[in-house]
Amino acid sequence: MTPDEIAHLDEAEQLALFDDLWRLYVPLAMLEKAGPYRRTSRTKAVGMPMIESNPACLKSLTVTDVDNTDIRDLALSSGLPAPTWAVAHPGR
Repeated sequence: MTPDEIAHLDEAEQLALFDDLWRLYVPLAMLEKAGPYRRTSRTKAVGMPMIESNPACLKSLTVTDVDNTDIRDLALSSGLPAPTWAVAHPGR
């Protein structure tokens, strides 16, 4: 799905897409930075201060905040991958 296609989704569809891409079902999480990371249910992990949100080995996200109309092309012209997720003001 391209950033332009994502921009045309309604809010519920965008939240569902983000939830699916960002949150792991059983992330690594812990209560203290020096403590051992353990696989934890998503429900429990959300309340912990240290949580694995997007492991690079499984998925890679590129998020852009669109303040300018040409920002979507900036990544491509810079040799970066296209954004997975683009946040834009509805009027832009």
